[in-house]
Amino acid sequence: MNSISLLEQNHAYFNVNTSNEVKRLFLNKMYINLLPKLCIIGLFISTKNNSYIDLFLKTSFADGLFVILFYVLLISTAMLYCNYNDISSYDIKPYTCIYTLCFSYLLTYLSSLSNIYFFEYCIVYLLSFNLSVITYTYQKLYRFNYTTLIKISFTTEFLIFIILTFLNYVDYSLSAYLTSSIITTYLVWDTESMITSNNRKFNIKTNQYFLAPIVLYLDIFNVFSWI
Repeated sequence: MNSISLLEQNHAYFNVNTSNEVKRLFLNKMYINLLPKLCIIGLFISTKNNSYIDLFLKTSFADGLFVILFYVLLISTAMLYCNYNDISSYDIKPYTCIYTLCFSYLLTYLSSLSNIYFFEYCIVYLLSFNLSVITYTYQKLYRFNYTTLIKISFTTEFLIFIILTFLNYVDYSLSAYLTSSIITTYLVWDTESMITSNNRKFNIKTNQYFLAPIVLYLDIFNVFSWI
């Protein structure tokens, strides 16, 4: 496909006629944009192993902060959900920061409360999935194919599970693997829906890769309103 026809597809909503090259570039930028957020959440969760941080997380102030950030997450999601068509054309960075901060603290708190490594394992699996997607979208030797992307993603997570099992990290690696597999299935399915159809509540344009991670979360929120 020539550069002119590719340019014509930019700034347009995804549909069944969107080329594979545009989809590949979108997925590449989308998951590169998502990668640092997962890394930040993972780093936050790992701080619970610090004695001072762990001591703080067991205080009543930490309990109150958990409740506050939970409601901040809920309210900000409801605002974005109700005003998506207006907000999507403006600066989305505040919502990105709010989501990253809230998820980082909430998951760190829960990880400290349960005193298990379940969440750490989940982040490892999701990071491996994210990196496998980025790697595949970078290569141009093979034609981009969504089915192949799914196979590569699940194969990568399974290899991580085998490695963790071989290293005797078995306690929660299986439950984390099954949980992350469900999350990955949702991510793959919803991403596929995002880049193949414009008949959605939250449509997205081919150049709005920075908005895509938030749309993935809003689609989860959309399930509850649909129910």
